[in-house]
Amino acid sequence: MTPLDRLLTGLLPAVPDYPEPVALHWLRESAAKLCTESGIWRAPIVMPVTAGQVATPIPLPAGAALVGIQSAKFNGYPLTPKSDAAMDEQHPDWLDGIEGAPFCYAEGAANALTPYPTATGSLALRVTLKPALAATELPRFLVEDYASAIQAGALAMLYLLPGKAWSNPQAVGTQMALFNDGVLAARDRAQHGKHGAPIRTQPHFF
Repeated sequence: MTPLDRLLTGLLPAVPDYPEPVALHWLRESAAKLCTESGIWRAPIVMPVTAGQVATPIPLPAGAALVGIQSAKFNGYPLTPKSDAAMDEQHPDWLDGIEGAPFCYAEGAANALTPYPTATGSLALRVTLKPALAATELPRFLVEDYASAIQAGALAMLYLLPGKAWSNPQAVGTQMALFNDGVLAARDRAQHGKHGAPIRTQPHFF
């Protein structure tokens, strides 16, 4: 992991008098938006589950928040994902802790997972993540490969703040275009496994 404040130096030419907590907030928001829209931060998670237990919390890495679950296996057997609403309609007893051989899953609560039926065993998940609201660090690859895009997204949001010495609504479009380029590159890498040279566009300062 890399400290979030490592990205501050990229903002200095554009907003030299910014309050650091404000800049860190928007850097974090930009990184979270990039991760959410691209699915680039992926991780495997193995968690125990117990028969009769529903809405088992997913043990997320420190400083990370859940974006989504890509796949889930119970003791090696793939489970079919379903929405909570679909489970309510198709399996009204899904939150009652009914025991049996799991064949599907839903959440049941925020940042949780409920196999149906429930059983004692191991769940192997593939999840997508983003920085949590209070994160002070980012995965190293995000800083190394997408620093320019994250900084551009933060600059766009800083430029939109009214009445500041650095306010510059006219420059927002340019910065958002650079951020969106980063999202597209990250999404392509996440979807197609292209691990070649990442995007290297630099923020434009006005």
